[in-house]
Amino acid sequence: MFLELTAAVAIAALVSLVACRVVMKAGPLDAPDAPRKAHGAPTPTSGGIGMAAGFGASLILFAIFSETM
Repeated sequence: MFLELTAAVAIAALVSLVACRVVMKAGPLDAPDAPRKAHGAPTPTSGGIGMAAGFGASLILFAIFSETM
C-alpha cells in the first residue's frame, strides 16, 4: 500500500507540474484593465486545472494498482 501511495503522489506532482506549466503558457491571462485590479502585469490564471489533472491522474493510478480487499 505504501508503494502505491508513493507512486500516486509522485505521479500527481509530475502531472500537476506539467499541466500547470502548459496552462500558464497557453491559458487565459487576467489583464489589469480596471482600477480595482491590484496587479500591474498580466497574471496567468487557471492553475487549478493543472492541480485537478494531477489529482485525477494519481487517483486513477492508485485505483488501478492498489490492492483490493
